[in-house]
Amino acid sequence: MLSALEGRWLMEDGEGNTTFAVISATGDVSFVEDPEATMRIQTGESTDAPFVMVSNEGEELCQGKLVETADGPTLELEGQEGTETWRKIKPEAPKVVSRKKGGLPRIFTKEGQQGSNQPEQPEQPPPE
Repeated sequence: MLSALEGRWLMEDGEGNTTFAVISATGDVSFVEDPEATMRIQTGESTDAPFVMVSNEGEELCQGKLVETADGPTLELEGQEGTETWRKIKPEAPKVVSRKKGGLPRIFTKEGQQGSNQPEQPEQPPPE
């Protein structure tokens, strides 16, 4: 049953904050923004919430269920701190988005922009 969760997930909490997570075939969960924070998803005993997320120490953090939506599989997790919705990223989705060749080159400069270390230069009047 854990194999249905294997893959890349986009998580969104109740406040609208998002981050990426990866779930392995064995239920290990790692987060892209914080690779050292790992958790584990296990099968639970409840039919209402067949999945349980536990910390490395074995503490139960939340319970969840897998729901099939029009956008694909969604994992709905509910714990003491609120709810989170995880949406599975389709396997065919690109991991790297390539740019068109021959497009406009980007100019990375902050000169004169707010937050740059250089003061904005006053405009010079055109020569007469």
